[in-house]
Amino acid sequence: MENYREVKRTLLGRQIRARVHFLDQGINVLLTGGDKSHIGAVSGRIPGQDPVDIELPGHKEGIVARKWAEKLEAARGEPVWVECGIHYETLSREGIAQVVRTCGEMLEELLKEQKNERQ
Repeated sequence: MENYREVKRTLLGRQIRARVHFLDQGINVLLTGGDKSHIGAVSGRIPGQDPVDIELPGHKEGIVARKWAEKLEAARGEPVWVECGIHYETLSREGIAQVVRTCGEMLEELLKEQKNERQ
């Protein structure tokens, strides 16, 4: 049975949102936010197969998409596809680090919640 979960944070005055669809077989994540929603990177993980990672030219969301795909696949043992696009105008290096940290916190919240549901 499909299950849907949304995890949100406000960072630098803008929202970052992960829409997570737990399918009958697999997980699909759309992770967007900042000033403009888009797709900057995609990552896929299928147990027993090579990872699939695509980062569009000029984008830096690949690190976030890969982390989400890797950790969800490891935790659930199911195929995972993550689409990520988070854009802030004129973001500094520290701002980028804040986005990566915040997305990591969102992922940990989701993983903890999933672990508790399975117990």
